[in-house]
This record gives sequence, structure tokens and C-alpha cells, in this order.
Amino acid sequence: MDSIKPEIDKLWDLYAEKARIKSPHDNEFNKTITEFEKKAEKTVVKKLNPWLQILEEGVQWLANLNATLDIALKENKDDKSLRVPWALVGAACTQSVAIRRLVLSGLDSPARSILRSLDEHFMVCIVTLAERELRNGFFKPDSPEEARVFWHKELTSKKIESRIIEIEKTIGFDEETIEEFNEFRKQEKAINSLAVHPSYATSALTAMPICLDELDYNKPGILGCASELSIRTMDYACKSIWYFSMVGFLLLFEPYLNKPPLFRLNPKDEMSQVVVIGREIISKLVIKYWEYDSI
Repeated sequence: MDSIKPEIDKLWDLYAEKARIKSPHDNEFNKTITEFEKKAEKTVVKKLNPWLQILEEGVQWLANLNATLDIALKENKDDKSLRVPWALVGAACTQSVAIRRLVLSGLDSPARSILRSLDEHFMVCIVTLAERELRNGFFKPDSPEEARVFWHKELTSKKIESRIIEIEKTIGFDEETIEEFNEFRKQEKAINSLAVHPSYATSALTAMPICLDELDYNKPGILGCASELSIRTMDYACKSIWYFSMVGFLLLFEPYLNKPPLFRLNPKDEMSQVVVIGREIISKLVIKYWEYDSI
């Protein structure tokens, strides 16, 4: 379809004429939005490393993992439930890209709402990898209502949490590590949930965030503004990908509970090589910069 801008301009002129005023419409407002995006990106890129570049490594890893699973599925068409990790990893990759784009555009609050969903996708992927019956149940629903019923029956927050803890125990995490991970996830989920469920405080800080380049000031953020909270958003996005690369990888490609691996990597395949080596690199980077503060 061709641009409808002439149609929009005519409508503004028509209604302005009826009101006996000159049209107040800015027909190049899209350029203003683009200017805000560019300004936010310029500020963010300076302040968000190393997390911005680690996130980009994470996106590359997820994209190659999804492609690797896609190839494996074509070779194993019998177990349709194995499409579950393929779909969840693909969705997680898309969400990671969205978080990057939103943060670079100075839209941190929407990025955090997607970050909450990203973390949930990783957790659901892990628990369904560990339990074939759960994976089958996740794959089966043919309607949104059936999916909703299954979710409330099997995948409430408490049930996911208890399943994750059991998986961590099985793969050898000690009690202290399990408790630390669980508390860390709860804390970040609570922060990210504030971007999903409206409140006055979070809405006000979205509209007038603490500016990343001048931390003593709140600035208008309705068209995008690089926010101080963007550092935390990118930090946790990277750590969420890192956690999945550690635990999810084991459940995908290693024996679990005396059962053979769900998928096999091809050491000669370039994408498989990215999956194996990229996982190690993400781990090295995230652990090295775990406590890094760029402010």
C-alpha cells in the first residue's frame, strides 16, 4: 500500500477547517520520533557496555541454537513434542532482539516487560525439557483456552519454581547456589513485573525517567529517553540467557536421569560449533562482569 500521509493531512485540514482553526498537525512527527531514537542510542551505547555486546553474543547463540534444533527436527519427525524447545528458543531469541532494540531506543519500561516474558520462556523450556509428559502437554493444546487451562494446571509460578529447583538438584547444584539463584530470579521478576502491572510510580518513571547521561535529573521519556534502569535491564537479560545456556544446554544435549540426549550436535556443523563455543564465551563474559557497574 502507498503512503496514506496525504489522506491523514486532508483529514486534519478538514477537521481544522470545521473548527475554524489552522491545522496544528505536525505531518513530519515521524522525524521527531526518529531523532529521539538516535539520541537515546548514542547515549545508551556509551553506557551499556559490556552488557550490550554480551547480549548481542547471546542473540547470536540463541539464533544458532534455534537453527540447530530446526535441522535436528527434520531428522527426527517421530517425537513432535521436540518442537517445544525449538519454538521456545526461537521466541526467546526474538524477545532478546526486541529488548536490545527497545533499550537502544530509550524505551526501557517496555523492554522490561518483554524481559519478564523472556525469563519465563527460558524457565518453561527448561522444565519441559526435563519432563516429556509436561512437554507433550505443552505441545497439545489447539486453542488459547486449552493452553490457558494447561498453564494454570502445570505451569504456575510456584510449580515452575519447584520444578527448576528439582532440576538444579539433579544436575548437581549445591543448596546454597540453588537458594541464591532462586532469590535472584524472584527479585528480578518482581522488578520486571512492575513494568507489566501498572502503578502510579512506575508509570511516572516511565514518562519521566532518570536520565542515563545526567543521573541527577528526570527527563521526559514519552518518546524515548536513555534510562538509568536500562543497565539493570540489559544486565539481567544477559544473565537470563547465560543461565539457560548452562542448564538448558545440558538438558538438550546431555543424558538426563539415565535417558539419552534429546538432541545431538554435529561437531562438523558450523552452527553446532557456535552453540558449543558460544556457550563457553557467554559464560566467561557474564561471570567476569557479574558485578560490573558502568555508572
